[in-house]
Amino acid sequence: MAESEGKPPLVFLHGWTMEGRIFADVITRLEDRFSCHTMDLPGHGKADQRYPLTIEGAAERIRDYLLENRIERPVLVAWSLGAMAVWNLLRRFPDLDAAGLAVIDMSPKIVNDDSWHLGMRHFNRAKNERTLMRMREDWQSYCVRINESTFAAGHAPQAQTLDIMRRQNPQAMAAMWRALASADERQTISQLACPMLVMSGAKSRVYSSDTAVWLVQNAPAAEHVIFPQSGHAPLLEEKERFSDVLAEWALRIRP
Repeated sequence: MAESEGKPPLVFLHGWTMEGRIFADVITRLEDRFSCHTMDLPGHGKADQRYPLTIEGAAERIRDYLLENRIERPVLVAWSLGAMAVWNLLRRFPDLDAAGLAVIDMSPKIVNDDSWHLGMRHFNRAKNERTLMRMREDWQSYCVRINESTFAAGHAPQAQTLDIMRRQNPQAMAAMWRALASADERQTISQLACPMLVMSGAKSRVYSSDTAVWLVQNAPAAEHVIFPQSGHAPLLEEKERFSDVLAEWALRIRP
């Protein structure tokens, strides 16, 4: 299954607590022009249990999927955890030759410290420990909180995302969160061999717009598109425009 009828391949990679099916509506809008693929990353949904619950494990899962399905020069569309995994992938396996990377509202280092302030808003090591404690104490209630923060203030949280979150294994989610909070792919950004599209929500409650600006300024070939009505999830909050922007860019870099 290299490419379907010569269509350029898009590979969609979900965020933490999500599953590949979160891209279903976007894929429906794009499948007439692209060969669309998705998967569940380690610890999520129906993911292959052979892979460790680490960023490296997620990157290896993506690599194996591309190789097993003979997907050549993919355009990788990566949200949140998916983006961190792809940066790790491209650093460790440059021979995969990605045609491009579209990153959805993500930072290469999510924990702030004295040398970095472009991670998650108001998020440092102390808050990370409190976050892990809340996950362990009451996963179901914690899901309500993170689901609300996913969307722009004033937007009703979506039932679909909450349902997916609540179906995840809390222990697996905590393990993947620890891995995500330990990751630092800042140096990878300046070494990217493929074009990058940075897609951010103007109303994101997770990352500042300065994070997207930093990515564009530090990558060799990057563009920035802002979704004015979106929070952390423009793929869900502005589906039509998200699909149109992604399609135009993907066809331009990989006609």
